[in-house]
Amino acid sequence: MCARKLGDYVNSNLYDGVDVDYEDNKAMNLGNGEQWVIDFTIELRKVIPHHIISHTPQAPYFTPTYIGGGYRKVHQ
Repeated sequence: MCARKLGDYVNSNLYDGVDVDYEDNKAMNLGNGEQWVIDFTIELRKVIPHHIISHTPQAPYFTPTYIGGGYRKVHQ
């Protein structure tokens, strides 16, 4: 729902794209934040198929300390 609303907003305002700034440390530490970001990005891409989608993860999200893989999993 959130991705669809954001994509609709991008389309209705003729933006080039969107930057996803996900900062949920608790979800990342629990190992379920990664799948949320992946699912969100997939749904967003359906709504804005030709737009730029970038991410601005916190630097620690790329470290191997997250049980779900952190943004390294998202990047895959």
